[in-house]
Formats: sequence, structure tokens, C-alpha cells
Amino acid sequence: MFQETNLTADVMQSLHIPKGVKRVLFRTLNTDRRLMWKKAFDTSYVGFMKDGAQWLVDNTDIKLVGIDYLSVAAFDDLIPSHLVFLKSRWYINDTCNDVKRFIRDRTWVLIDVRVLTYLL
Repeated sequence: MFQETNLTADVMQSLHIPKGVKRVLFRTLNTDRRLMWKKAFDTSYVGFMKDGAQWLVDNTDIKLVGIDYLSVAAFDDLIPSHLVFLKSRWYINDTCNDVKRFIRDRTWVLIDVRVLTYLL
């Protein structure tokens, strides 16, 4: 549903992330496009826009966010998005292309930007 858009406040709000979730990994079109396996950096990757990052900080209990490419922030909003997370003392986990290694921790919530899935 939101696969081809950057992660904005509207996208984050539509996911209905439950209170109490502390860590979340976002699987996006980046994985489907196999961007992590390409030799050249691709500036068209999906990432957080500043308003999406700010919405997460203001409206959830999350303290660690991860995404499936080299940066959690969209290329067009690189510094502002990172600053929102870092000023809020969040942990950032870029390059989460191997989600299976994170599934071992049962407190993770994996968000395939099309579907909210609880890994319990």
C-alpha cells in the first residue's frame, strides 16, 4: 500500500502502531528492489521524511527504528530526519536487510509497510 512512498507522518499514522512497542524494523520497497545487493548507491530508496520521524517520536513509545537500506532517512530529507531521531535519543539501525536475524528477539515488531505484523 505505501511501498513506493517515503515514510511520512500520514504513513506512520495509518499503521496504528500500538503503545508499548519499543523497537521497530521497517521492510519497504528497498527489499523488493534488492537495493542492498546493488553495487551503486541508489538515491531513490524509501526512507523517513522529517514529518514521519517526528510523528513516531511524538506519538509512540519506540526508541529504536530500523530500515532495509543504508539510511533510515530519505535521501531528500537526510539530515533533518536523522536529527529528529538523534535529538530524541533514539537508536537507529540502518541496513536491516536480514530480518531473520532480528526475529529471535520476540519483542520486535516488524512492519512491512503494507501490513502491520506482530512477531510474537
